[in-house]
Amino acid sequence: MVYQFKTMPDGRGLLVCLSPGIQEICEGSPAERYADENALTGAILPDDRAAHRAPVEAALNALAPCGHEHRRLTRGGRIKWVRGQAVPEKQADGSVTWSGIPIDARERKRAKEALVESENRFRRVISMTSDLVIPATARTAASSMSSGWAAMRAGGSAPAPRSWSPPGAGGPSCCPRTRVSSTAM
Repeated sequence: MVYQFKTMPDGRGLLVCLSPGIQEICEGSPAERYADENALTGAILPDDRAAHRAPVEAALNALAPCGHEHRRLTRGGRIKWVRGQAVPEKQADGSVTWSGIPIDARERKRAKEALVESENRFRRVISMTSDLVIPATARTAASSMSSGWAAMRAGGSAPAPRSWSPPGAGGPSCCPRTRVSSTAM
């Protein structure tokens, strides 16, 4: 969906141009939306309105591009995450024309939430081990080390690591419950 919205000097808003993609984002036809001054912002959830309004006002004052995410309540009663991006342009009559695109951001939000959960799970596993965990890259060094590794890096003492030898080699195993006897091989 592509739109143009004009903010008049007296604060009124006017929808100038709206593509048929409005049906996907807002579940309404362009003709229905032209009749509604609040077509683009009226369905934003009350809890998201201030967070939506702040970057819009900042962009308006600076005449700079604006980007934000918010939730909308569709005509069908569903909540959709939308990412909006727009560019304001000052007009000779003192109005400002916004040219923008709102896109469905639900999949992006789901992927971000899944990534955060995965990172949290990883951090919980790392924090529960006393063994030395060596980070794979310098970028993750500060965020993916066990408490034993962190203590060593800080100059303290770390718990003694468990010794390890391959299963069936006669020494202690890293996983005592899963030892494999040499006769089973």
